[in-house]
Amino acid sequence: MTASQPNPNEPKPAVSEANRSLDGGKLGEAMLWLSTANVLDQSPDRTRLSGAVNSACFAVVAKVVNNCELRLLHCGNVTEKDVAEMNIAREAIAAILSKLPRAGETSKEFENLALVNAHFNRLAGSYPYLFQEHGSLTRFVPTRPNEAADVVKTLNACRSLLAAVQDKADKVETAIGETERYKAVDTAVSNAEASIFGFPFGVLSDFEAATFFIDGAMRLMETPAQPGGRIAKLDKELQELRTALASARAQVVHKNNGESRKELKRALALVRKLGFAIPTGI
Repeated sequence: MTASQPNPNEPKPAVSEANRSLDGGKLGEAMLWLSTANVLDQSPDRTRLSGAVNSACFAVVAKVVNNCELRLLHCGNVTEKDVAEMNIAREAIAAILSKLPRAGETSKEFENLALVNAHFNRLAGSYPYLFQEHGSLTRFVPTRPNEAADVVKTLNACRSLLAAVQDKADKVETAIGETERYKAVDTAVSNAEASIFGFPFGVLSDFEAATFFIDGAMRLMETPAQPGGRIAKLDKELQELRTALASARAQVVHKNNGESRKELKRALALVRKLGFAIPTGI
């Protein structure tokens, strides 16, 4: 075959299509292209995480982990989309592990990805009624706050495993972007505030849900700000918000309805000043 002739076993066009789909949030479509690229891949670096196909699969897994956490903080439930995307992540992990050597210089990458897959499997096994395949006769089961907290904790463990080897992949970022992160903080604080009702409906307050959303917001704020970025210039405002959330959480844990509502309204006012609220309405 001459240099001017296209290589029929060249995976780059399929990888390019996969990356385009991934950028557009079409993870299922991205994985279809990557499955094709994986079959075609005969490149020397196919047994390394830095290979083009493996890096793209790794990016899919990282995106799924972030998407699932953000959706949980948005609605408090494991959704049909979470189930579908975790299945896609499993497929992406399987594609990588089928090529990475278990021993030698890729052993850490192999181990961490295998552990991420085990975390996904553990969630499906622990909560089969949440992670079931959805069909026309499937009954929606709401996610209890303690279950949602366990899922988010597991997703963060997965992100840590991915972050530990992300430098082995080619230009893949495992962290949630700063703008996305603070939009989620705004949503989580708003959800917490909406979980606590005033008189005469205080009996309907969901203190466990409020705690879940507060913890989610506070955890997202633990990530250091990007130097010179928008958040780095809001240090005073962020400290005020952290203080308000800690105070609100203390009241929520003690199920003090009036003070919980008061502190959460204060926290919501502070988070809205940051300017990351997601526009609503038409």
